[in-house]
Amino acid sequence: MNEAGLLNSMPLEDLKVTCERLERSCQDMRSLLSEFEEEQAMLRQEQDRLHKLPRRIQLRCCDTGTDRSRRVERAQRKVKGRQEWFIDNLLSDMEHLEVSNLLSSIFRAKEERKDDDLSGATFMGLRSSERPPKLRHSPSSSPKAPGPGMGYAEPGRPCELRGRTARRSSAFEVSQCFEWWSLDVPTSARVPAAKRCSSGRLALTLVPMKTAVLALLCSLYGILAQELRGGRRAAGPDAEHLLPKPDVTVAHGLYESSCEVPGEGTKQVARGPGGCVNAQPGLAGFKKQQQTVMSFLVEPCGLVAPHLHANSVEINTVIRGAGVIGQLTTDTNELELSEVSEGDSFFFAQAAYHWWVNLGEEPLITIGAFFNTDDPDTALVGFDDGVGLVGTLMQDMPLLNTMVGRSSGRKNTVPLNEKESPLFPKLTPEACAAARSSNRRAGKESFQKNPSGTNMFQPGELRSGKFGLTAADTPVSCPKPPCGGGLRPLAGEVASRSEGVAGTASSQPSFDGGLSFTANGGGPPPPAFWPGLTNVAGGKSLVKFVVSYCGIVSAHTHPNAAEWNTVISGAGQVSYYRTNTGDATQLVTMDVKKGDTFVFPQGTVHWWVNYSPTEQLATVGGFSAAFPDTSLLSELFRKTEETFPFVNDAVLGEDFVPSAATAGGNLFPLLPNRQPAGCGGDTPCTSCV
Repeated sequence: MNEAGLLNSMPLEDLKVTCERLERSCQDMRSLLSEFEEEQAMLRQEQDRLHKLPRRIQLRCCDTGTDRSRRVERAQRKVKGRQEWFIDNLLSDMEHLEVSNLLSSIFRAKEERKDDDLSGATFMGLRSSERPPKLRHSPSSSPKAPGPGMGYAEPGRPCELRGRTARRSSAFEVSQCFEWWSLDVPTSARVPAAKRCSSGRLALTLVPMKTAVLALLCSLYGILAQELRGGRRAAGPDAEHLLPKPDVTVAHGLYESSCEVPGEGTKQVARGPGGCVNAQPGLAGFKKQQQTVMSFLVEPCGLVAPHLHANSVEINTVIRGAGVIGQLTTDTNELELSEVSEGDSFFFAQAAYHWWVNLGEEPLITIGAFFNTDDPDTALVGFDDGVGLVGTLMQDMPLLNTMVGRSSGRKNTVPLNEKESPLFPKLTPEACAAARSSNRRAGKESFQKNPSGTNMFQPGELRSGKFGLTAADTPVSCPKPPCGGGLRPLAGEVASRSEGVAGTASSQPSFDGGLSFTANGGGPPPPAFWPGLTNVAGGKSLVKFVVSYCGIVSAHTHPNAAEWNTVISGAGQVSYYRTNTGDATQLVTMDVKKGDTFVFPQGTVHWWVNYSPTEQLATVGGFSAAFPDTSLLSELFRKTEETFPFVNDAVLGEDFVPSAATAGGNLFPLLPNRQPAGCGGDTPCTSCV
C-alpha cells in the first residue's frame, strides 16, 4: 500500500495521535541538536589544540596513531551513534505509520533532484524561500576516506545503521543515506585524506547535524503534511473558509415552522397575527444585481393583505401547506387566481397588485426571492385603519367612495397588537369557518403558476426527506445511474432564433452549454419550460438540486449567471473559487444545512459534496439568467488531453488521466470511497469516505 493509501485508511484520531508523537520527536530532536552543537564545539577546541602540538605529535598521530587520534575517532563514532539513535527513535515513534516508506520517498526524491532544480519550484512541500540550506548528492565514487557527510563510508561499502533501523534499512534504503547527503561543498575544495595530516591540521569529519537533520525533518514534514491533508479530505468535509465580515457568506434560519426569531444573516421584515416574512438581503456573491432571498409563512386563516412591489418581481415555491393567490393582471385588469400547494411555484409581476390567503389547517410556507433588488419597494393598498392607501384616503370619504367603493367598516379579522404588521391580518374563527365552507375554487392553470408536471418536488418528499431522481423528478442528471444527484430547472421560453443574442437556441455555444442530455444535444428538457416566466425580471430561472447519498455536484461555472440556493432538506458542504482577490483567500467553503442560503457568484468555479451516507441534500434556488450557460472543469482537461496533451503536462503534471467519474460531461459523480460500492443515487450507503 502506498503512503497515501495507508494514511487515508487510518482513522482521524490515529492521525492526530501520530502528529502529536511527531511533535514530541521534534522536541527531542531540538534538545539533541543542542547537545550535538556543544559536542562539536568541544571537538573543534580539541582539534585546534592538536593543531598546535609539535610536528612530531602530528606525524605520530598520522603515521602510527595516538591516544588523541583514537579519542577523536571515538568522538566521531559517538556523533555517528547519536545520528543513528535519532533516526532509529524517530522510526520507532512512528512505527504504525510505516514512516520508512516516507523516508524512502525523501531520499529517492533527493537523489533524483539535481542541483539544477528550478528556483521557484516547491521542494517536499516547501517553497524555495523556505528550503533548508542546499544539500549536495555525494556519489559513492567520492573520496574513500571520511568526508564532510552524515557518516563514514568505507570503500565500496555504504554506511549502515544498527538495531531496529538496520532491520528496516531494506524497506527504505536508509543504509545509503549518509553517503547521499553532504554539505554543499565543491568536490574540488575537499582535502583528500592523505593530505589532511600533512597539512599540519587534523581535519575531523564534523557532522553538520542541525542542517542535515532539519533537512530530513522538513522533507518528512512536507510529505507528511501533504498526505495528512489528503487523508483529512478523504475523512470528511474541509474546514469552513468564509468571507471576512461584514460580508454575509451564508445566511441561516430563513424559515421555520413558526414565526420565531430567524437565524444569523436573516431579518424578520414584518410579522402579524396572520403570518410573517423573513428576508436575507445583502448576500455576498451577487456582483452586478442583488437578489433578495425570502420566505413567507402564512398561518391557518391568515392573509397577506393586498399590496404591490414597485421595483421588483416576487417569486415563491411552496414547501409546506396550501393556499390561494390572487393577482390583478395589467392591461386586461383581470384577477388571476391560482391554488398552490407543496412543490408549486408562482410569481407576482413587478408593481402588480396581489394577495394570498391560507384556508388550510397548517401553515403555508414558501421560499422565494425578490428579483433585482435588496430592498423591495412595498405599498400596502387594502387596509383602512389609518394605514395603506385606503386608510389614507379615508380623510376624503367621497373621493374614496367614488374611486374605490364603500363598506360598513366592520372587520372579520382579529385585532392587531402593538407593533404587529397590517400586512398579515388573520380571520376570526367564525369568518375563517365561513370562508372554508363556501368552497370557493380557483383556476388550476395560470401563467403565474408553473405548468403541471414541472413541480420542484412532489408532496411528501420534504416530510420523508427522500427525493426522487427519475427523469420526471430531475430531468438533468447523469448519463448512467447510480447518479450523484440531479436538478430540475424552471425556465421561460427560449426564442427559436435570435442572431448573436446569448440565451437563445441559436447562440454559440448552446445556451446551457450542452448540460442537458436531450435528443437535440442541449437545452432544457420540454418539461422545464414555464412560459409565464419568459423575460420576467429581465430573464430569471428557478432550480431544484438533489445531491444524493455520497453525491457530488462536480466543479463547473456559469458564465452568464449567479446562482443561489436555500437548503430545504439535509446538509452538505459547498465551495467556490473567488476571482481577483489579491492576497485574500480565494477558496470559500461553506457548511450548509436546512434553512441556510448560499450564493455562487457569476463565473466562479463551484462544487457541492454531500458527505451523508443516509440523507439527501435538497435545495431550491435560482439563476440570475433565463437559463445558465454551464461549463464543466473536467471537460476542459479531458478535451485538452485528447488534442494538446503537452498543455496538461505543463500545468497538471505528466501522465494525466482524466476522471472516469465525470466522463461524458457527468455533472453528478459519486464519492469514490463510498461503501458499499454500488450505493448512491436512490440507494443509501453505510459510509461515504
